[in-house]
Amino acid sequence: GDYYDAFATNSGKIVVCMADVSGKGMSAALLMSNFQAQVRALFQVEYASLPETLDMLNTRVMNIAQGEKYITFFAALYDPQTRQLSYVNCGHNPPLYVHPDGSHQLLELGGVGLGMFRDIPSMNVGTVEVSSGGLLCCYTDGLVEQENNLEIPFGTDRLLNLLANNKGQTLESVHLEIIATLEEFRGEEPALDDTAML
Repeated sequence: GDYYDAFATNSGKIVVCMADVSGKGMSAALLMSNFQAQVRALFQVEYASLPETLDMLNTRVMNIAQGEKYITFFAALYDPQTRQLSYVNCGHNPPLYVHPDGSHQLLELGGVGLGMFRDIPSMNVGTVEVSSGGLLCCYTDGLVEQENNLEIPFGTDRLLNLLANNKGQTLESVHLEIIATLEEFRGEEPALDDTAML
């Protein structure tokens, strides 16, 4: 039920996205598989604005799931020419962007999950000025909501500390550090949910 992707549009912009479908099992997997194909098809040609594209995706999720399931979805469009990242967060765990100076922002502007309503009530587009050395971390709820044996969740603050203290490391080493810290944190507790990171 978790989905992540990164790909180039026909105009050379980069799409980064992360999603999680409600529910489990084959129906959730099939919905997400269909959704992935829709995302690629709509974003690749980039013929509509970010909010318009998400409106179309919302309609398609609603038509398929008939309100029985919904998808939380984060979608960002990065322009390498202007170094600007535009994003919409549809009810998903807010990704973290860590600036080179260590300051950070939660990318939470957007609207409700896709497929919750026939028409999305409101939608806001956020922007981030991307600098060399900045770090974007997208994830699903299995990461931050994982609890230890004291029923304390891993949380975004713990994740932020890991990201902020890994300046100059490769992305692979940052990723491995997060996984190792999560495994140590949960100890013998079973995994709460699927965990995806990008």
